[in-house]
Amino acid sequence: MKDFLDVSTGHILPILFLILSGFLVFNLILYGVLFSITKKKEMKNLLIFWTLFFLAFSLQSISQKGELEIALGFSFMTLPLMLLSKMVFESFGEKFPVRNYLAVWGLSFPITLILGFFNFSFFWLAFLFCMAFSLPLIHSVHLIFNKYKDESSIIQKILGVILVISIIHGFNFAIFRMMEGAQIWGWSTTFFLTHCLFISLPTFALETQARSERQRLEKLVEEKTREKSTLLRIILHDLITPLNGQWNYIEALKTNEIPIDKAFQRIDKYTREIKNILDYVREMEAQKAGKKSIDIEALRVKDCLQETIFNMEKLLAAKNIKIEFKEFPDQEVKFLGNKIVFINTILGNILNNSIKFSHENSTITIEEKIQDNRLLLEIKDQGIGMPKEILQDLFKEGTITSRVGTQGEKGNGLGMLILKESLNQLKGDIEVHSISTDDNPPMSGTKVSLSFPIFN
Repeated sequence: MKDFLDVSTGHILPILFLILSGFLVFNLILYGVLFSITKKKEMKNLLIFWTLFFLAFSLQSISQKGELEIALGFSFMTLPLMLLSKMVFESFGEKFPVRNYLAVWGLSFPITLILGFFNFSFFWLAFLFCMAFSLPLIHSVHLIFNKYKDESSIIQKILGVILVISIIHGFNFAIFRMMEGAQIWGWSTTFFLTHCLFISLPTFALETQARSERQRLEKLVEEKTREKSTLLRIILHDLITPLNGQWNYIEALKTNEIPIDKAFQRIDKYTREIKNILDYVREMEAQKAGKKSIDIEALRVKDCLQETIFNMEKLLAAKNIKIEFKEFPDQEVKFLGNKIVFINTILGNILNNSIKFSHENSTITIEEKIQDNRLLLEIKDQGIGMPKEILQDLFKEGTITSRVGTQGEKGNGLGMLILKESLNQLKGDIEVHSISTDDNPPMSGTKVSLSFPIFN
């Protein structure tokens, strides 16, 4: 080691060593300052990388007394390059298997010590560390030039070339390190690779940061688009019932089927219902923007059910379907919810489906229960039920669950998705059990179980 650092010998190695040491210290200071200013993850990774590189370089430089010591000193270069591989993985959105590679690296130590005890050649002492050194780099190169070859940027491919040279350099260390004159080649290659990393890594880090920011913005746009889509679906879906009600009474007025006063009373009620739905949509949009929270109030199922039945009286009359309500013995039991949401989006959707898929002259039973300090509402019909493939995808977005009803009624399949989103807002739960007519005709039908927090 003394000869190695003695400049008077005229040897090129101490010059390379001093330049490389100063270069690494410069990188530590540079990325320390950049991270303190930006607080960016990418700058933090580079600071840690150059810190590990400097420590590994220092250990390797002072570990020159014997073959085993040289091999052990070289082993610590695995850590900064493992971090570099992790950065490559993250640039492609992949998870780096750090535990696996750390296990390989850690296992190399006892095996190498055993080989050293039995006086194996330097190649075998260094080989396992070369494997631990190279495996994460090989995996990274695979991502750049194979798995994501069409998506890899120019800087990623340049970094991939540097990693390939590093892999070759690692195995050259095991094969040629103990040969005379090999140190000049080894340290010169290290000097070259270090400068290549110094040039390429900042660009790579900035590119990764830009990609992450773009992905974040794309995700934000997607979320906002989905929110707007949800609001639009609620408007289109929930306005159908009151608009149909208005239309029916307007048509009845034309033919003088009902008194004018009664028709206007009903039309006025449907108009107020439309206004309530639009007000709720505005509230929901404000809630999504963080400007307002959804209004929660104490509700009685019976009161909400009466309004829902009123909105659907034409549908019920068309099939002569009866609603049987089994109220909980405690008349004052209330639950926490939002009246507009519960009547139109939740109860309205469920009853609309029950009517749609029920036969004429049948009964829909609604039973109120208390379970685990929550209000449980069970809605059962005697309809055609749902096939298993539809039932399992009932609340999955992007799947088609709409079917025609028993009298050819059409739907768009959005009702249950909207219902589920509304339940999540009210801290409600839903379970759906159904037996299809194809599976068991006498027992066919659907039971929907809703639960809400009780108002104490």
